[in-house]
Amino acid sequence: MLLSGLWMLITPFIGVASATFTPAQSALTDIRQIEFTLTAQDRQSFTDLMQSAEAWAVDAIQRTFVQNPTVQNVSVKILGERNGQTSPLFFSQVSRAEWQKQPTIQSWTRYFDSARFLLGFSKLGSAPVAAAAGSSSVYLRVAGQGQEGDPGFRDD
Repeated sequence: MLLSGLWMLITPFIGVASATFTPAQSALTDIRQIEFTLTAQDRQSFTDLMQSAEAWAVDAIQRTFVQNPTVQNVSVKILGERNGQTSPLFFSQVSRAEWQKQPTIQSWTRYFDSARFLLGFSKLGSAPVAAAAGSSSVYLRVAGQGQEGDPGFRDD
C-alpha cells in the first residue's frame, strides 16, 4: 500500500527504474542486498532525484524488515542514470536494531557527491546547490577523504 502511494509520487520524476533484490546468506544473520537505478527526467534537478532516491530507499528498507522477519541487515545501493551516464548516488547499510532506534536514511548512508558532476547536473568546479531539507549530508564527504578517495574521482 505504502509502496504504491510512493510509486505514484515518484513516477512523474522517473523515466525508467529497475530494482534488484539479492538475498545473501550468512551463518549468523540474514542480509538483504538491494540495488535500484533511477533515471532522471529531462528537467529534473539533482535535489529532486536525490529526494526520490531517498524516499525509495526508506520504503525498501522498511518493507524488507516488515515482510522478512529473519532479515537482520539491509544494504541498499542507489544508482542514478541521466543522458546515458550512470553513477552511484548513495549506499546505505543498516541493521534491524539500528533502524528501529533511528529510521532515518541519512544516518546510515554514504553519499557520493561526485554523482552531481558525473550525471551532468553541475560543472566541475561549481559550488553545489544547498541540499534539500533533511538531507544536508548529501554533499559531505567522509571525513579524512579528499577527492582521491571518492570512487568517481579521475585524475587523467
